[in-house]
Amino acid sequence: MLIYSQQCNSLIQTACNRISRLAAFAELIKFIGTLAENNDTKLKQCVLYFIELACEYSFDEDIMKNFASQLSVLFEKYLGDEEMIIKVCAIKAVTAFLANIEDKVFLKNFAPILPILVKTLIQAVKTEEESGRATIESIIDLMEFHPKFVKPIAEDLISIFVDIIDAPSLGDGIISL
Repeated sequence: MLIYSQQCNSLIQTACNRISRLAAFAELIKFIGTLAENNDTKLKQCVLYFIELACEYSFDEDIMKNFASQLSVLFEKYLGDEEMIIKVCAIKAVTAFLANIEDKVFLKNFAPILPILVKTLIQAVKTEEESGRATIESIIDLMEFHPKFVKPIAEDLISIFVDIIDAPSLGDGIISL
């Protein structure tokens, strides 16, 4: 579950203050990249949470297109993190980013991330119910926004969902999605 600590709130407040003062989003992306260098789990969560919210509420599609390569580097880094909570937060940020891209041609550039999402989903479901639920919800959101984009992994997702339903060891919480 995402943290709502004083440190995270302070980080988000600092970032929001910088947004209002920045002449270009390039500085903001650079600032986010600098924060991403830190190995503190809570700070990683804050960075990903900020990216998720910025993609949903602040960045328009042109900004996301202009800084897609920098954000992709961050997404790949965090999807490969050792900690499951960071991977789950990364999936939420990635799906928020992808869900807010309307240009279908541009969206295709991100097709290589789909197998990573499936792999992370499997890991999350096996790790703990809350991580599995958050990951499934994010991927379902992405499916709702871009069903054709997600089509290449649809068979894998259906298989995973059937396995979840059939697995007695997975609590009813995930199944109730």
